[in-house]
Amino acid sequence: MQLLVSAKFYVSEKFNLLADPQINFTLASDVGNDFTKLNIGLGVGMRYDFTKKLFEQSRYTSQVNNYYTGIWNLSSRIGFLSAGLGYRF
Repeated sequence: MQLLVSAKFYVSEKFNLLADPQINFTLASDVGNDFTKLNIGLGVGMRYDFTKKLFEQSRYTSQVNNYYTGIWNLSSRIGFLSAGLGYRF
């Protein structure tokens, strides 16, 4: 499950920047005891509207909290990079 609320900053009529906090919660039961199910991240991105219906959007999200919670002194964070084309109906 993922909760995402983005702030959009308009650079021009067709180009804007995105910034958001992101909260992910793993529902799967196969996550081990040494890992957290709650992940908090910060995301940034950009979007360009080619036309009123066709756009491109790219985002990068980096996890803030440590994914590993076991006894070892390890730091594990997840990063997500996504890019895609969208079409509005």
